[in-house]
Amino acid sequence: MINRNKRTVPFLVSLVSVLTVLMLTACTAEGDGTPGPSPDGLVPLRITAATADVSMQQTTRADNSTWDAADQIGVFCTNTATTTVYTNQAATPTPCTNLAYTFNDGTNYETSGSDYRAFTGPTVYLPANGAGIDVYAYYPYRSGATDLTAIPVDVSTQFEGSLSDPTNLEPKLKEIDFMGAKVEDRKFNASEAQLLFSHKLVKLVFNLTAGGTLTANDIGKNPKLEVFINDYNTGTYNLNTSAFTSTGSKANIYACPIVTTVGAVSTWSRFEAIVLPTTGSHTVNIKVSDDNDTGTFSFTTDVAFDAGNAYEFNVIVDGREVKLNSVTIKDWLVAPDVKTGDKGIEFRP
Repeated sequence: MINRNKRTVPFLVSLVSVLTVLMLTACTAEGDGTPGPSPDGLVPLRITAATADVSMQQTTRADNSTWDAADQIGVFCTNTATTTVYTNQAATPTPCTNLAYTFNDGTNYETSGSDYRAFTGPTVYLPANGAGIDVYAYYPYRSGATDLTAIPVDVSTQFEGSLSDPTNLEPKLKEIDFMGAKVEDRKFNASEAQLLFSHKLVKLVFNLTAGGTLTANDIGKNPKLEVFINDYNTGTYNLNTSAFTSTGSKANIYACPIVTTVGAVSTWSRFEAIVLPTTGSHTVNIKVSDDNDTGTFSFTTDVAFDAGNAYEFNVIVDGREVKLNSVTIKDWLVAPDVKTGDKGIEFRP
C-alpha cells in the first residue's frame, strides 16, 4: 500500500541580489550587498526571498532554509512573456544570459527594517521605457549553460570514492540537487523579484534491514552492499516550461551510502540518490556479498518518479531475497504524518 501525502511546497530561500551588467565603467554591488549607483536614473533589479518555517527533513542542499557559502545560482532575464533574452540598459548593451551569483555568507542587505541574505554578482537595470522583464533562476550554476530552455542536468555522480570503503566516500547529492525559480513582469516601479526555489528532481531513500541468513552487521557494515537502478542520468531542463528532456542512454545509478558514526563505529544501512523525473515502472537492484552468499536481487515498483517528491523504500534483505516492507511517497520538504505500507510482499531474483 502506498501512502501519498504530497504537497507542493516551494523551497524558500533568503537572499538578496542586485544583478549588475557593466556600463561605461564597471558598476558592481557594494561590499555590504547594497546596489551600485543607477546611471542616468535607471532602476536596478532587486531579488529577495523570505524564509519559510517548513520541515527540512528531506532537503539535501541546505539546512533550515539557508544557503552555504560559495553556493552559486544562474540567472536569465527575458522580455516579459517571451523567451527573448533581455539586453541590459547600458552604454554597451549586454545580454542577461546565465549570470552567475555567489552566496556571500554573513553579508546582508538591509532595507526598511528587513534583513536579507545577499548574493554577489553583476547588476541588471530595468527597462527605462516601462516594459517588464521575467527573471529565471536555477541552482547549481552551470558555466556552460547558454539556453534557458536547455539547462544541462547530470545525476551520474552521486558520490566520489569507492563503494568498497563507504567511510571514505564523499557524497555529491548537494551538487546535483537541481532547483529552479521564476518571477514575472518586473518593472522600474516594481523592481523587487521574490524567488521561490523548488526541487525539480526526485529523491530516493532506501532503508535496509537484515533478514534470513544476514545479520545487522552484514547490512550495517558490509562494504560490498550496493543499491542501484538503471535509468537515464543526463538531461536538460526548460526553465520556461519546467519540462525535462532525457539525453544519452540508460546506465546504472548507484545510490550513496549514508554513513553514521557513533564513537569509533561506522555503519551504513541507508542509501540515498537523486534521479531524473520519469514515468512507468522502475527496477531497484540490491547487491549483497557476505560470507554466506552473494547475489543481486531486485524488486519493481510501478510508482512514477514525480519531480519534487521523495520516495522512501523500507526493504528487508537476506542472502536469498529482498522483501519490500513499505513505500512512502512525500513532498521532498514535508514529511507525512503517518507511514503505512504492505508487509510480507516478496520480490525474488
